[in-house]
Amino acid sequence: MSYTYQQIIPTAYLPGVEAALQSTFQKAAVEHLELLSGGLSGSKVYKIIVDDHPYLLKLDSRSALKVEGLSVVLNQTSEAGIAPRLYYYNQEDGVSITGFVAAQPLQASMTQDHIIEALGKNLRVLHRLPCCAKGKDLWETIDGFIAAFQQSKVLTGAIIDDTLAAYTKIKQAYSCKESDSVLSHNDLNPGNILGDGMRLWFIDWDAASLNDRFVDLAAVANFFVHTEDQEMRLLRTYFDGEPTPEQSSRFFLMRQVSRLIYGMLLGQLAGQAKPAGYIHDQKMDDCTLRRFGELIRSGQISMQTYEGQLFYAKANFNAAFNNIWSGRFEESLSLIDT
Repeated sequence: MSYTYQQIIPTAYLPGVEAALQSTFQKAAVEHLELLSGGLSGSKVYKIIVDDHPYLLKLDSRSALKVEGLSVVLNQTSEAGIAPRLYYYNQEDGVSITGFVAAQPLQASMTQDHIIEALGKNLRVLHRLPCCAKGKDLWETIDGFIAAFQQSKVLTGAIIDDTLAAYTKIKQAYSCKESDSVLSHNDLNPGNILGDGMRLWFIDWDAASLNDRFVDLAAVANFFVHTEDQEMRLLRTYFDGEPTPEQSSRFFLMRQVSRLIYGMLLGQLAGQAKPAGYIHDQKMDDCTLRRFGELIRSGQISMQTYEGQLFYAKANFNAAFNNIWSGRFEESLSLIDT
């Protein structure tokens, strides 16, 4: 490994990276290596080129090194064709090499119906895989998020209180069935879903574990499903047929839980950008997901800024709040079979 690479790769990972390159490419030289910009993950991701072919080199965050069964998950999802091909992984070193996806903007390269159907098919494949990665209890995890969010006091008020009260009602009524406990990605935001114009790929499996199937379904729906027709397209594709009233109800309720989670996490992230005691704007009016999308597309707001994170947090709370006051909320609570 040349001096140039030693300046790019963190020192602690150098032995693992050298072993990965030797194992995967033998004596072939790395022609190019660049750090790719990523999301909020602590992992570092690089594009490398060997013999004129691109690959992805990932150095896991310290938390990912502790994920039980991650090696098996990466192999399973790669072989199932829903994650890029896995060439090398060493969990002890935290180094992996996978195929590189020449990602294109989803909406520009695929129709909305194609995206939704591809998501449903990928999730159907994923959730049929055996799972060796145990996860934490869903409700205990969310309760921890709530405690931290309330302590931060970034957002307060009637909308926040009513949404949290609705969560309590969901938690009391909703128990995860054994048949719904599946291998789940658990972090299917748009940054972890890549499209090459033909198919979708799921990446970044650091949070994968056994979980309720509706967690993943709700996550992708909240980013890509905006109408009742699109909702039915996703569910029919996923279940390979008509969903039952109970399945539709669980899906609807988990979408509100997912909104709550993103609202809390983005609210806290925004709060971290300001000093302790900072008085955050509590105005919730006009903070809708539709408006957020318009502002993002026009470049007037960014998820990388305090303003964008706080707006998105408010928009998620507003979306959940509006849904819990719809007739479907109480109906869904009555239809789930605990």
